[in-house]
Amino acid sequence: MKKLMFLLLLFPFFAGAQVSDTTYLLTSLPATDPHNVLIECFTGTSCSSVPAADSLMDSIKNAYAPARTNIINYYVNGLPQTIPPAGAAHDFRSSTANTIAGAVYSGISGLPSAGIDRSLDNSLFIPSNWNSAVAVQIPITDSLNLEVSGTYNPGTGNATIIAKVTYTQPVYTLNNLSIAIVEDSITDFQAKPLTIDSSYLFNNIFRAMVTTAPFGDPILYSLPVKEPGRVYQSKYIFATSPSWSINHCKIIAFVNGVSATNSGVFQCAKTKLAGSITTGIEPELLTQTGIYPNPVKDHLYIVSEKKSSYTLFNVTGAIEQKGNIKPGKNTIDLSSVIPGIYMMEIMDNEGQRTIKKIIKE
Repeated sequence: MKKLMFLLLLFPFFAGAQVSDTTYLLTSLPATDPHNVLIECFTGTSCSSVPAADSLMDSIKNAYAPARTNIINYYVNGLPQTIPPAGAAHDFRSSTANTIAGAVYSGISGLPSAGIDRSLDNSLFIPSNWNSAVAVQIPITDSLNLEVSGTYNPGTGNATIIAKVTYTQPVYTLNNLSIAIVEDSITDFQAKPLTIDSSYLFNNIFRAMVTTAPFGDPILYSLPVKEPGRVYQSKYIFATSPSWSINHCKIIAFVNGVSATNSGVFQCAKTKLAGSITTGIEPELLTQTGIYPNPVKDHLYIVSEKKSSYTLFNVTGAIEQKGNIKPGKNTIDLSSVIPGIYMMEIMDNEGQRTIKKIIKE
């Protein structure tokens, strides 16, 4: 088991989501994952050039492993090409799309267009340049790894999203975490040359930003250097919309620069929004492990699907308590632990780790 050498707790709150953040150091450094490319498309349901552009984007996506290209389709307000055709059931336009278009790309001059890894090179917006732009980004070596997971509670309509950033090289610049929700498999009206297709299949439709738009939420601004082995983990509880088809929604997370002049993407990752479904019994469910109540007075209950082990750390990183967890419901006696804030690390027998902030009353 990897030991937590340093522990820092941050508790910011952002509009639209509850957030808790944790950082610690690993004792062994993981390999750097291949770079995944973020493609932010600006498109329109009344733009007849879009179907050809979508086919081009599909060919680019199919040229690489599925996870290597992460596409978000934005529909801005204020352009006639984004007004839904007569008879359309959906309106994909979003004011957040305008915010991103204006702040990151200094506005959109025409549709369809696309930003690749938030490059400020406007020539990359032209569809004929998309393939070469992605090909340039695919082989770059990143300085961090990014993982994202999602669970969904149908009882509350809330999604729990956990993003973990692991630095594999020193990073001296400021960077932010951005998380978007997109939806696939929507059938509706789309303009084509000389006709309207009433059964066009839409994918990667932007639904919401979980983090602050347009540049995301800060990652460890208090640290001038994110050293190799530094891990930053953030949990969001986000209210979904009843109009979304949850089983067709994805999370796209990316680490990016913090301003219009420094907005480039370090790494990108995606996963299903409903990676697992919760019943609402354990409101603090993380991946496949439920931990409650929290705050806790004497007895903490851990529900796990797998054999696991747990370690409780105090704020200095020292071990307070450890033990084993069996499949099912486990009772952990914390009556002898003094009140305060702790971190509990749970490692299952397949090496998957869950980290949870515990408040002892």
